[in-house]
Amino acid sequence: MDNNILLQIQNKYLSFSEKERMIADYIIQHSSTLKNININDLAEKTNTSNSTITRFCKKIGCKSFIEMKMQLCASNATENNAATDDIFQEVYSYYNTTISGTNKILDKEIILKFVEEVKKANRIFIYGFGSSGLTAFEMKYRLQRMGMIVDAVTDPHIMAMNSSLLTKDDMVIGISNSGTTVEVIKGLKEAKRKEAFVLVITSFDDSPINKYADLSIITYNTKFVGEKNFINSQLSTIYLIDILSLLLLGDKELSSSMNKTLEAVDRYRKADG
Repeated sequence: MDNNILLQIQNKYLSFSEKERMIADYIIQHSSTLKNININDLAEKTNTSNSTITRFCKKIGCKSFIEMKMQLCASNATENNAATDDIFQEVYSYYNTTISGTNKILDKEIILKFVEEVKKANRIFIYGFGSSGLTAFEMKYRLQRMGMIVDAVTDPHIMAMNSSLLTKDDMVIGISNSGTTVEVIKGLKEAKRKEAFVLVITSFDDSPINKYADLSIITYNTKFVGEKNFINSQLSTIYLIDILSLLLLGDKELSSSMNKTLEAVDRYRKADG
């Protein structure tokens, strides 16, 4: 599927009407077969109307339904997205599409600003719920190895207690692909009230969670790969964390702390052996 169209759908998704979301979901799931469908058929399959489809096409930057089909077909031919029984290739394609999409929409200026804010923070707390909670722990371990005072908070009640004790010298990072995770939003709302610096990692620029962000990093949502496979939905955020980690390690002090923690772990293993 054409990444430009895909990114437009992602950027506009939360602003779509219910009918427009039905169209978006159908396009995502059936992009390779749209060349054989006309606007009347699509309207019937999505229980919408021709005018709604035309309006949807214009919202994602296409002048007409035909133009959208042409772009999708050209993309499918270029990327050779034909169905395959090769699971190895299927997973590779999923990863490649997700990382490529994230790389296109990452704002380098915002990421560099975030890196500088991390260095200034007294304490860092990372809020995440569900699968985003697992990513919060991954980010915690990365920063912890650089000598930072950091914790991952994945329990809503602990988020509430933690947020009430924040200061303006602290940083809170909220992770939510949907940008609508109520538990995380409540925690960030309180963090903002306490004047802590708030960073948000999400997939939608106009999602509710961004209301409380000092900085917001937008990543590619795996929903828009067009597959419903049981594959890591946090891949784009992990990719971002890798970038952030390497940027932070460009700081001599943080790099030195990282080496010290690695040496400590190595000594522990040798002593244990």
